[in-house]
Amino acid sequence: MVGGWDAPDEDEDRAPICPACGVTALPGEPANVLDTPFVCDNADCESYGEVVG
Repeated sequence: MVGGWDAPDEDEDRAPICPACGVTALPGEPANVLDTPFVCDNADCESYGEVVG
């Protein structure tokens, strides 16, 4: 631990970040689907609706 903060583990499951706008992507399929693709949900982004990560 450095400075009272632990860096997140690389294996930790987190939603990907859209490389075009920096917004966290949302699941593109219903939540009950395994291995759902994540898509950009920022309507102002050039990658809106495209698969991220």
